[in-house]
Amino acid sequence: LPQNHSLSLMSGCNNFHYFVHPKTFSFYFHRGVFSAICEVYICVKFFNKITVFLFDFMYLGLNTKITSNADLLREITETLREIGCCPRCILRYIGERQGDVYRLTTQEIEKMVESILKKENVYPLTTPCPVCLGILQTYIDEEFLQKIKNAVEKDDYEFKTFICSLTIPVCILVREHSVLIHLQDKFKDEYEIMTLPDFVSIKEAWKLRCGPLLSNLINVPFDQKSMFDIAVLFNYERSDKECAFLSDEKPDIFIKRKSKNFRNLDETFTRNNVIKALDSMSEDLFKRLYKTPPSPPKSACNFLDIKCSHEPVFVAGRYNKYSRELSQTPWFIEGKRKGVSSVEEEICNLIKKTFRYEEGRFSASGREDVDVRMLGSGRPFVVEMINPRKITVTEEEMILLQQCYKNFKEEGNICFYREETNNLKEGEMEKTKCYSALCWAAESLTANKLLKLESIKT
Repeated sequence: LPQNHSLSLMSGCNNFHYFVHPKTFSFYFHRGVFSAICEVYICVKFFNKITVFLFDFMYLGLNTKITSNADLLREITETLREIGCCPRCILRYIGERQGDVYRLTTQEIEKMVESILKKENVYPLTTPCPVCLGILQTYIDEEFLQKIKNAVEKDDYEFKTFICSLTIPVCILVREHSVLIHLQDKFKDEYEIMTLPDFVSIKEAWKLRCGPLLSNLINVPFDQKSMFDIAVLFNYERSDKECAFLSDEKPDIFIKRKSKNFRNLDETFTRNNVIKALDSMSEDLFKRLYKTPPSPPKSACNFLDIKCSHEPVFVAGRYNKYSRELSQTPWFIEGKRKGVSSVEEEICNLIKKTFRYEEGRFSASGREDVDVRMLGSGRPFVVEMINPRKITVTEEEMILLQQCYKNFKEEGNICFYREETNNLKEGEMEKTKCYSALCWAAESLTANKLLKLESIKT
């Protein structure tokens, strides 16, 4: 554009701020591009003119720590594009760490990469990215997020915030390592000291994009410290095959175990042992055993499952027991049940109907025998509720819980953190109990016999 034309756009832009979506403006403002460039971007977009001019300014605002040399950055970006990397993976490898960038749409990020390359119509790609295997291409749109929303609604959890955790094919670690070695070979000065943790991870890039979108869909805030987790599992059928060279070379590192989140899956290759194997392997050995850069995948990874879970919630209180036939916990002798129920079962079965948890763990401060009543202020207890569907009750619901059984009564409240239950057992080791009893003996008790009784340790 002629200089006077660009000045006229800048000088007149204040008239058009109200026509631009606030997110567009705030993004470029927070990206660190000075206000004049922000205004030029807004006006050019509003009038839909001269897109190359727009992209040049977007490129000037790119916050990359790899290099400030435009020609070198273009060469690095072209190298990543030739490998087949998707736009988001390109931004990851050129050092972009601004969260707002990853929240942009795929089309906007494609335009940013094209502006660095000074080329048009480079995207969209027709093949899966060789690094993320399509996770940052296929599984970041609202259609996929709608599937997550449907799964969450089907599981019927009560939650106030949420977090997403991704289980991605472990071979992605090998592919990321391969790309980094390729960049270190071609651009030694820029990448020699870089390691994978220096870049935004695939999981982080996915969450930056999808976290706010999913939050809008389910109308609940996204919180990194949330107690409610939506676990999304991706699977790549060739993952183990691509990692096989690691176990062949480092067999002591790899032991098959059950998947933590999806227990029906066996895992030989985990994030920890693959990273350990890669760290212990020289660059030359890696390049002999694995292609650098990685080969294009024959297919993208697959979305396998969604699993929701809530961290344990605790119900604590005190109980009184009036029955002399109710043990505190289920009572078995030589495998045979004694009694029809127990305090633990009565309390846990009662609150399970309300909180709908998967498993309950009952603890009490001390215990009483089956034929001993618990009177007075009651015995403190706590129930740890594993993966509860419901986490709050009204005052009326709590009163109903306390009034349900005639053989005992309970009173309690809900606490959310394990630390709040620690004092339950604190006094148990320090407490001293003294008992007195009236005894009868068939024969007279001499002083020696009494001394012998006192010497017996139980």
